Amino acid sequence: MAHQPHVFIVEDDLALRLTLEEKLKSSGFEVTSTGKGSEAAMIAEKVLPDVIILDIILPNKSGWEILKEFKGSKSTKDIPVIIVSNFGTESSAMQAKEAGAIEFIMKSNISLEDLLERIKQAIHASKSSVKEIKNSSST
Repeated sequence: MAHQPHVFIVEDDLALRLTLEEKLKSSGFEVTSTGKGSEAAMIAEKVLPDVIILDIILPNKSGWEILKEFKGSKSTKDIPVIIVSNFGTESSAMQAKEAGAIEFIMKSNISLEDLLERIKQAIHASKSSVKEIKNSSST
């Protein structure tokens, strides 16, 4: 059986989190999620997802702090992170990329279908870069 891509969602809006979980599961993804920022790093290190969807405004800990934890950990530093938030400006998008996120998306500006495509692209790009690294180290 083929590997199901695994998405980890860190989002405190329960309705949005459940909607996104359902969309991803029906599209063939394995999904883990939390609404608590304080649990995010521990869960990510345990499940090692293929991609992480991260909100910025969360209880207990901000998405910026969590992103820093992800990128500072040996086991999660290479996992693509897509920030999806209603909080932000153009400078937030630049800040997100500088902090290691691959993309910053305003929730109000994207449909579930488009977000699903971005997730697929992130997983594909990540797997392609891992293959390139493996191929270059074996030569």
